[in-house]
Amino acid sequence: MIKIFVTLLLIYTASYSITLEEIVNLAKQRAVQIKISELDLKKVQAQIKEVKSNLYPKIILTGNYSYIDKNLNTGFTLQNQYRASIMLVQKIFDKTIFESLKYAKQSISLQKAIKKEITTQIIDTAQKLYYAVLLKKQIVKIKKETLSYWEKNLKLTEEKFKLGLTNKFNFLRAKAQYNLALSDYQEASVEYKKSLIDLKRFLFLEEITPPEEDLKKLPFKKIDFSKIEKNNPQLNLYKEKIKTAEKQINIVKATNYPTLELQADYRTFNTIRFPELKEFWLKGYTISVNLNFVMYDGEQKKSKIIQTKIDKQKEELNLKDKKEQIKGQYEKIIEEIKAIETKLKALQLNLQALKEALKLSTERYRYGLTDIIEVLNTQKNYDEAYLNYILTIYNYNIKILDLYLLAGYNI
Repeated sequence: MIKIFVTLLLIYTASYSITLEEIVNLAKQRAVQIKISELDLKKVQAQIKEVKSNLYPKIILTGNYSYIDKNLNTGFTLQNQYRASIMLVQKIFDKTIFESLKYAKQSISLQKAIKKEITTQIIDTAQKLYYAVLLKKQIVKIKKETLSYWEKNLKLTEEKFKLGLTNKFNFLRAKAQYNLALSDYQEASVEYKKSLIDLKRFLFLEEITPPEEDLKKLPFKKIDFSKIEKNNPQLNLYKEKIKTAEKQINIVKATNYPTLELQADYRTFNTIRFPELKEFWLKGYTISVNLNFVMYDGEQKKSKIIQTKIDKQKEELNLKDKKEQIKGQYEKIIEEIKAIETKLKALQLNLQALKEALKLSTERYRYGLTDIIEVLNTQKNYDEAYLNYILTIYNYNIKILDLYLLAGYNI
């Protein structure tokens, strides 16, 4: 049974070996959210070109032909009429265009902040999935070793039972212990496969082999809250939202300024000359300068300014609230890391003690001072303690990654 499970695991994981660095790179390349963010950034860049186009002159060419039925012709109009013109329109002054251009450029900074926030989340998820695979693989290894111990015990007990050296109860108990260990191993193997599936789906890969390294404790790098306050992607996103809201306010304020526009056109058309009533062509040009200024709009502009200022105030409140949340998370994570470090030291000492106990039990069994059950129970206690130690290392690493996430992985 054990060989079957090991074979299945080897077949399942024999396709594509991967490292943490490769996982992070693949995640950044293949994440749908990042691709969408990049498209939004390109969209804003296109919008800037659209706003800039308002600064350039517009040239409009028009042509028209009209045919009038003779039943409708009174004699004072032409039956065939032709018109053609070319017009140039140039904005001389429009403050909303310049403010809109500033707003569009600020939108690029906003989109970059959004992409940074998304990328940081993707990196964090990728790393946590990676360490989850390492944990599940380590658990399978421990459960496999435990299973082998109980398998040996079952064989020894079965031989003794056949020779009449032990009773049926001990044999059934040994068999039950083996089946329980087998069940634990199978369950751990399933969880291990599920962690691989989660990682594959996240990276959009068909096949993947987990890394060969074992789960190890990540180094703890002291990060001051001032650095987190500077680099946290969520805080920086709110800061960019506030700047964007300020640009929006300036656009609304710009509508209070007059606009000045130049129009020049050259046109030609055929008509009837009076009193000869003969067809002839007219051609010439016109130049006009248009000044527009809205003196009163029923408080519409004032209302829009108030609304945009409220939007900015809301983002400022969101920033203040998020900063307090992150500060609280930072303080909790630091305390949790300290507590887990203390626990790891205690678990290491406990493992050393259990290792010595296992050594003594083995020596006692070798000299016939105890039976195999004591050795197996001591081994079981050691494996359970080691499993607890591995789980604690995993929780420690997750807290370290949570801290790095707060700092935007700028460590």
